[in-house]
Amino acid sequence: MILGLLVINTAVRGQTREDNGARQVKNESCREERIPIIVRGAIALVEIGVNGKTATFIVDSAGTTMINSDRLKLNVVEQLHLGQITIAETAPLEPWNVVQIKSMKFGKEELRDVRILSRSLPHLEKQLLGEVDGILGADLLTHWDAVALDYKHREMRLGRTSCLASDEEPKSLSWLHIRAN
Repeated sequence: MILGLLVINTAVRGQTREDNGARQVKNESCREERIPIIVRGAIALVEIGVNGKTATFIVDSAGTTMINSDRLKLNVVEQLHLGQITIAETAPLEPWNVVQIKSMKFGKEELRDVRILSRSLPHLEKQLLGEVDGILGADLLTHWDAVALDYKHREMRLGRTSCLASDEEPKSLSWLHIRAN
């Protein structure tokens, strides 16, 4: 039984376009973003842009974003030493590469200069019976106030509330309301 993964210095550093000075129109930055998903079994995959090329990522809101080093060849900028902690023992620390991505694009949103863990992920490709370029985890999904996977409509919805004035209704996030049947 695995209790956790010992992670040392895994802060993902990235900037949005707004951080880089390229301002978006207020209404555009508040608009709900809908990105198509691919469903394989119970796993949702999303296609995002990585350095101008389309890449397929598993959506894992409880995980850490990771690049499949077998699929995306990126320059290593740092190496971390990580290991698993279990009830019985602590595994020895293994080296993990950190790569620099110049641009990650999710629909209209773009994150720049992002550092991501990189590792060979053949076991995931074997389970999904197809190629996977990485895992999209909570560390990047937290750039939005709300993230929802809509399996019925096969889309991932990304929303923000922070750009609204205090007296405005959060119209762009109306899909968060729970409806009684």
